[in-house]
Amino acid sequence: MSGALAFWYVDGFWYAVKDSARSYLMGLLLLISAATPTPLLKVFLDMASLAEQPADREATQRAMSDPDIHRTLVRATVVFALVDIVGGLINSYVNYRRVTATFGTDAFNAQIAEVNAIMRLPNMGVALLGLGLALWLLHRAVVQRFGAGASLFEPASLRGRV
Repeated sequence: MSGALAFWYVDGFWYAVKDSARSYLMGLLLLISAATPTPLLKVFLDMASLAEQPADREATQRAMSDPDIHRTLVRATVVFALVDIVGGLINSYVNYRRVTATFGTDAFNAQIAEVNAIMRLPNMGVALLGLGLALWLLHRAVVQRFGAGASLFEPASLRGRV
């Protein structure tokens, strides 16, 4: 997506939107997926379980199919989406306030470099916060449903519980 947007030569408000487009589109995709039978967070966790032993993978799949856990996967996907969108809004605001020069000028490029330096860690922090909140909600639901010590991140702990 970034490659395609590189050819969108804009400045001002539209540059601020363009620079945050990944957050907006990812947030939108996550929200849409939350309304489907397979929220994207479940897809991500399923991909992470591909290397598990067959019995562990089966336990993970059964746990994620549990109605309580599925509802939490949906909620966690929404939380992840909303935090990503809020991060995009913050990034857009900073870009809008600080990137004021005309597109293509040296000043424009310098302002972009400055904003990128300012926002690099906050953007990563917001993304990690969203994922962390989502995974915390999910872990809490798994422990409530399957008992202390149960974890989707330790699939062997699910065997015999699901």
